[in-house]
Amino acid sequence: MQRRHLRLSGAALAALTLVLAGPGGSVGASASSASAPSATAAKVSGLSGKARPARGGGALLRWTTKREKANVGFELYRARAAKPRKRVRVIKRMVAGTVLRIGPTATRRSRSSYRYFDRLGRRGDRYWIVDVAVSGRRTFRGPYVVKGKKVRRVSSSPLLKPTKAGGKTETIPGAAAPAVPVGPVSPAIAPGTPAEVVGSTLATRQTVRIGVTQTGWTRVSLEDLRTRGVDTSNPANLHVYREGREVSALVRDGGLEFYGEGIDAIDTATRAYTVDAQTTPAPRVPTAPAGRGASAGPTSHLATVDRADRGIYFSALRNGDLPNFFGAVITRSPATQSLAAPAATGEDAAVTVSLQGVTTSSHRVSVSLNGTPLGTATFEGQDATTQTFDAGGAARSGANSVTLQAESSGDV
Repeated sequence: MQRRHLRLSGAALAALTLVLAGPGGSVGASASSASAPSATAAKVSGLSGKARPARGGGALLRWTTKREKANVGFELYRARAAKPRKRVRVIKRMVAGTVLRIGPTATRRSRSSYRYFDRLGRRGDRYWIVDVAVSGRRTFRGPYVVKGKKVRRVSSSPLLKPTKAGGKTETIPGAAAPAVPVGPVSPAIAPGTPAEVVGSTLATRQTVRIGVTQTGWTRVSLEDLRTRGVDTSNPANLHVYREGREVSALVRDGGLEFYGEGIDAIDTATRAYTVDAQTTPAPRVPTAPAGRGASAGPTSHLATVDRADRGIYFSALRNGDLPNFFGAVITRSPATQSLAAPAATGEDAAVTVSLQGVTTSSHRVSVSLNGTPLGTATFEGQDATTQTFDAGGAARSGANSVTLQAESSGDV
């Protein structure tokens, strides 16, 4: 059976495995764990802010802190001038604090600055800034009244939000870069040449590198290769290398194809493949024409779709030798991740989610697949947990949406 993995990481910080099985298939799962650090007292000192009307409409809120300790982020609230006692949440997510950038016991000698542009803000409105600690404690600061001279709009500070969908194979886009003059055909590299020698040789030539993040069949058009400077006049002589070792490829329908594999390193999921035009033919994937003598293929296969994003470095986490890179931040606002599962029937499917706590309170995270609730993951504090849920017939062929949501306000 062919197995393919696609793992998602995030926060309460999460990781996820969607296991799909065709008729007669079975399911599997992957897991990870981390030790729990001790909670640390939180403190945000020297917070000061201003709210100004913005040119073209809206309001710009700025604030600074002299020192932060175990601060997850900031919530923002607004009250209209006509209804000063009716406070409403401005954004569902928090403005990111320092806990996901520095350790919980660290202090900052220099000020930390933040800003948020509220396009619905008006002169006379009042704003409150709420700092949220890892303990879940929330401290209101303000109000800050929108007044004074108009200022120009600026971009808001980063929010605690899900990372962008990833896990796709990175092929060369058709018009992403200007055409490069075609380089000369290179002398052949003899089979059996040590990988380190191959790597140093390719570094001196005009080649094209293709980044692959998902294991599977990868295709790049010959036209794209030519516009990037590789001679494609004789496609049979296009060689493909991975880490100094040649891999078999296939040329058909105006494109170069090969079986690419991503990488699961701490800081990247992209593996580089190099295409080089040489004077001798390259090894090719053997093919056989379909006919009466061809044997029937299997009617089903097991596929595990795995995703592991690396958008956040959680240096405040004390988890020994385990990596501190995570993906989507999970709060009361839903974090939805997309997983591609080609040709899935949805029968006997399962979803495995790995979560890392940020706040030190108890966590309850609801898990759903394509809008169908699967269950709730429960765990404590800054522990890590991996839990599997029966997906029944909720999985489908193509794009699948996994939604993770904290059930309590202030939970991260």
